[in-house]
Amino acid sequence: SENIDEPVLFSGNYIRGGRNALINFWQQQQQAGLSHAVLNPKPTRRPADEMIQEFCEFIIPQFR
Repeated sequence: SENIDEPVLFSGNYIRGGRNALINFWQQQQQAGLSHAVLNPKPTRRPADEMIQEFCEFIIPQFR
């Protein structure tokens, strides 16, 4: 979501949310033993390159 604080929404086989909520969700999942995740940007309404840039800049560094 373009709203960085939008809560995580579960819908079918995908999740949607702002980057802060996704970081929090994946940190909780990591503490529970998650070691990897698969991302599919196809369902996004945002341009894929914009979403990937945001992931690279703000989300991925949280999980190194």
